[in-house]
Amino acid sequence: MANLFSSEKVYATTGTFYPDADPETTTVDGNADRYIASGGTFSNIRDGAGTGAASATSGALQMGFIEAYTTTDTFDNIQRGIFLFNTSSIGSGKNIDSAYISVYITTIWTGLGHSNGHIVSSNPASNTDLVSSDYGNLGSTSFGYLNTANMTLDAYNNITLNSSGLANISLTGVSKFGGRIGFDLDNIAPTWINGQLTGYRGQTAETGNGNKLVVTYTVPANPKQDVIWFD
Repeated sequence: MANLFSSEKVYATTGTFYPDADPETTTVDGNADRYIASGGTFSNIRDGAGTGAASATSGALQMGFIEAYTTTDTFDNIQRGIFLFNTSSIGSGKNIDSAYISVYITTIWTGLGHSNGHIVSSNPASNTDLVSSDYGNLGSTSFGYLNTANMTLDAYNNITLNSSGLANISLTGVSKFGGRIGFDLDNIAPTWINGQLTGYRGQTAETGNGNKLVVTYTVPANPKQDVIWFD
C-alpha cells in the first residue's frame, strides 16, 4: 500500500551578506569610540559616553581597540565595531541552522596581552550612518569569539555564532552585530604598557575583504501528498 503522505526533501541554502559599500542605502559598518585626550582610568574610558563615530568608507574597520595612555594604568581610547547586514532575502518561515561572521584581519597588536574578539549585538540610531552615542548601544552578551592568538593575518577569520547569535539574525530585515575586545566586554582592565594596544581590524567592502555574515538555513519540512492513480 502506498504511503498517502511523505516528507518533502529539505535542502540547505547558504547566503553570504555584506554591509553596503559607501554610499550606504540599507546597512552600514564602522566604529564608535570614546576618546579622552588626557587619559583616564579603564572604567572611565569604558563606561562613559561615546565621543566619536565613523562609517567605514575605506581602509580599516576597528573590531575592538584599547589604547594605553602615557601615564601608568591610564587609557585614552576604546573603539567598538558596528556592522549591519541586510538579511531580508532569507525570508520568513526559514530555520537558521548555523552562521558565522568572517572578519578579514589585517593587524594584531598585542602589547596589552592577547584577548578574545567577541561578536555582540548592536543597535545604532540609524541603519545607514553612525553617531557617537552608538558607542553605548552594543550588547554585553557574547555571540561567539576568537582569541587574538588564534587569528591569522591577511586572511578571513571565522567566528561561529552561538544560539544567541543565531537568534539575532533577522529573516525579513537587517541583522545588527558589533565587535568588542574581551577586556572591554568583560570589564577587565588590561595590563598597562605605554603606547601599546590590543585590537584587530577588518577591511570594508570596497576593498573586497569586507566583514561578512554567512548563514545556512532551511525551509521547514512539510507533508507532501502522494497522488494515486486507479485504472
